[in-house]
Amino acid sequence: MKIASTRSLAVLGTVLGGLSLLLAAGGCAGGPAELREPPSTGEVQEKSLAELKERLISNDAAFLTLTADCQAAITSPLLRQPPQLNISGKLMLEKPGKIRLKLSGPGQTYIELVGNGEEYVVRMPIFRNLPYSGKYDEPIKPVADRIHFMPDDLAQALNMMSLLEGKTQVLKAYPRRWDIVAGDIQNPVVYPPTWTIDSIVAAGEPEVGLKVLNSILIDRTTEEVLRLDKFRWDGSLRTRIWYSEPTTARKPDGEPVRVPGELLIWYPYPLEGTLIRLRLTNHKVHVPVPADAFDLRK
Repeated sequence: MKIASTRSLAVLGTVLGGLSLLLAAGGCAGGPAELREPPSTGEVQEKSLAELKERLISNDAAFLTLTADCQAAITSPLLRQPPQLNISGKLMLEKPGKIRLKLSGPGQTYIELVGNGEEYVVRMPIFRNLPYSGKYDEPIKPVADRIHFMPDDLAQALNMMSLLEGKTQVLKAYPRRWDIVAGDIQNPVVYPPTWTIDSIVAAGEPEVGLKVLNSILIDRTTEEVLRLDKFRWDGSLRTRIWYSEPTTARKPDGEPVRVPGELLIWYPYPLEGTLIRLRLTNHKVHVPVPADAFDLRK
């Protein structure tokens, strides 16, 4: 039997430990985090790729802006005392790809990230005040003493159109299966039957083949999005985002749309392993946002 490497076990331990802290922050502090098999949510659906894409894209196309109050819990090996940062603030999104998230603690701004759809800037006054900036979908490289929280990842997680349109997709269907996400190896998450929609692109030198850009995991009984994976060009995982507590928001004309209630964002090795839990409330969709909200200079 193949034994996992020390580094792999260390990375797994970091993820599990961080998720346990985040789950405790959400009201699970009474004991070890153990996620059991979810209850049956209905019959397994049979859908085509076109039908699933239409559902995702039509929901996102129904509203162009989103604002929400946000509570955040952040754990990272780079946070020493306290090991978890609990802050709150406001999120603003304008499609396609514009995002602003400002998170504050007592008397000061802790984290502010802004993206204009092409470029972004991240400011973290609470963490050595070391801002960083770049372009959307650029490779992320490890940087000493940097907590990664990428505006393009957050903007795309809230807008499935940006992940699907203009790309080629492949649909795969899976039976019920388990996955180590929280708790421990003896108590893994058991996913219901799922689909994955993989966006692929042809790769050239040095090897000819297909690369998966991103993968969307969908529950085959509820048709809710469970998880988003974004990949590096070499096929390794760039970012993993779990979705939970989906809810309904209403446009000013009363039309309902589906929005996520909670996101859990993970930046795995070779990055530092930061975990960011965002709980969104008081959603407002298709409402005006300030014209300068996505100005990188502000």
